[in-house]
Amino acid sequence: MTLVRPVALLLNNGTAWLLGAAHVYLFFTVPFHIPSPAAFALTSIFAGVLFTMSYMRGRLFCNTLCPAGALLGLIARVSLFRIVIDKSACKDCGLCEKVCKAGCIDSENMRVDFSACVGCFNCFDACPTVGLRYRVPRGGARGSSLRPVNRRRRTLLRNGAGAALMVFPGKDTLRAVLPVPTGKSRSKLPISPPGSGGTGRFSSRCTACHLCVNACPTQVLSPAFLEYGPGGILQPRMDYSLSTCNYDCVVCGQVCPSGAILPLEAEAKKLVQIGKARFVKDDCIVITKKTECGACSEHCPTKAVHMVKSEGLFLPEVNEDLCIGCGSCEHPCPSTPNKAIYVESNPVHRAAKKPESKKAEPQAKPGADFPF
Repeated sequence: MTLVRPVALLLNNGTAWLLGAAHVYLFFTVPFHIPSPAAFALTSIFAGVLFTMSYMRGRLFCNTLCPAGALLGLIARVSLFRIVIDKSACKDCGLCEKVCKAGCIDSENMRVDFSACVGCFNCFDACPTVGLRYRVPRGGARGSSLRPVNRRRRTLLRNGAGAALMVFPGKDTLRAVLPVPTGKSRSKLPISPPGSGGTGRFSSRCTACHLCVNACPTQVLSPAFLEYGPGGILQPRMDYSLSTCNYDCVVCGQVCPSGAILPLEAEAKKLVQIGKARFVKDDCIVITKKTECGACSEHCPTKAVHMVKSEGLFLPEVNEDLCIGCGSCEHPCPSTPNKAIYVESNPVHRAAKKPESKKAEPQAKPGADFPF
């Protein structure tokens, strides 16, 4: 979704603009946000490598890197029925090796590495004779051709992974080296969606499938890069520079397949505190530009942010007990280069207090004079 969806929506909006110029309105523009450049580049590189490996060597990725392929390879080593080459019927044409997706057929030596075979049976369709059989090999499982375990490759991968973890900079080092993005939040930790319970629980369960990113109506969820650490690349986070979390929305918990975001009722979600708003007085345009502003207070759904008079100016004040960290104050804040109010993540989500509803003003009785 990180790679395909922005491209698809860009093509849709371009088509809508071109047809709209000719007064043809078959398409309509869809607002969307481009994900972070790092996440977009990482996804593009991975897709390019995967496509290249598949184009050049068929199922090379499945046989070497994919964990599911490795598991199937282990099961195949104890499989009873296997594809074998009948040397008496084989004409050594090599067609079976050419069409093999997994590259597991050695037609010259008449061997089939069944630990890499995916059972597509394309070799049977290509064989002009009956040189291939699907049966119990002579001598049982030991009589079949299985590629020996490459222990040198395992050692290389294990040592390489260990070395990478040792030299990879930690989150604190990255925050000290990388500059704070201009105009974005100052929150040092990522903010996980409501229903996730906190950043630790969410990161340990999220598979980065991006179903929540695609379903989010406000598109506030954005793929992370290193905010969750090296193991949390492309996991969604709340990005209030893009949008805000809808006060009544519970879609992300309904579509999450892994339980990283648990489903919540709308009323329960309104009391989940995923973060707290922080106000930086020196960056507020009321101070820097001597102009009135109340965007944060106007957009806050719980009225946790309200304006108070201080030194002859009206400035925001945050009631942390009512704040749920939805970003409705941070997103519309006009202060640059840094937001004057931002949401600081709660590593473990907390419960906010329910806003008090004000009593309605008494209405005039029927037939009485107007109250003004």
